[in-house]
Amino acid sequence: MELRKQANRLGYGCRWLWIGLSTIASAGGAELSASFAPRRARPDIYVRFARRWGRLFLLGNRSSLEGASNIPRDTAVIFASNHQSAFDIPLFHALMPATFRWVSKRAFFSWPFIGRALRNMQAIGVVPGSRSEIRGAWQEAVEALKSGHSLVIFPEGTWGDREGRMLPFQKGVIRIAREANVPVVPVTIVGSNRVNPPRTKEIHPGEIRMMVHPPMGPDTWDGISDEAWLEKLRSTIASAL
Repeated sequence: MELRKQANRLGYGCRWLWIGLSTIASAGGAELSASFAPRRARPDIYVRFARRWGRLFLLGNRSSLEGASNIPRDTAVIFASNHQSAFDIPLFHALMPATFRWVSKRAFFSWPFIGRALRNMQAIGVVPGSRSEIRGAWQEAVEALKSGHSLVIFPEGTWGDREGRMLPFQKGVIRIAREANVPVVPVTIVGSNRVNPPRTKEIHPGEIRMMVHPPMGPDTWDGISDEAWLEKLRSTIASAL
């Protein structure tokens, strides 16, 4: 039993080493390419390298996308997804056919390589617990959507539990959607919690599926409370778990 545990730790370590090296290589390649490009072209360069990074990150695991036809092509949207593990971020980059910006915790902006990439991809940083910072981030998100940039938001705010059960949803997603008047596209991630159980360093072989549901437009929140609409969103995402 102890020998198996040691073998597992070695396997996890090798996998995280690969992820670390691919992250450094992707971030370095993006930085080098962007240094020779006009400033306005740099976000697109980082997005292209992020797609490659996502595929490298997921190497060794099967991944699939269902429901891509549900993504509107003529308007910016908010992709609202459940959050099962650290693998969800590279999964979005690897599989999502639409371009997008992240709404992310500001703390991630200080991480080596990741933080610089987030800033260059024009991610929107949020400081949990600070009402003024949250309001500022919401307004920045609304302006980005009105300018035609789609966003990805994890309404739970952090990972769910090891069994994949979702946490309560926060109100930011509906308040941003109401003000920007854009559809919310529910996304369900299945299997990420088994490949990389949240809050652990374990990585197991397996399949991660991403399912895109039909958009929930402004007509779905007319005349109902934020809480009632969030429950509709949560039920839609949970329906595929």
